[in-house]
Amino acid sequence: MDGIKKLAIDIKREISFIINTKIKDPGIGFITITDTRLSIDGKYLDIYFSILGKEIEYEASLEALNRCRG
Repeated sequence: MDGIKKLAIDIKREISFIINTKIKDPGIGFITITDTRLSIDGKYLDIYFSILGKEIEYEASLEALNRCRG
């Protein structure tokens, strides 16, 4: 496994930890980070996630994530 893939896995693990333990927004539902892909130069990161629940729970979770982004 090359360094970029290992770093992407570490970032995925850290983002999951932050979402599940540090974010105190009540709108956050059950969110799973499914994959992260880091560009070769390390400038771009794509984060893939899934949200479990009905449409209204999905929308609330998505809005909560948008409020938390930096």
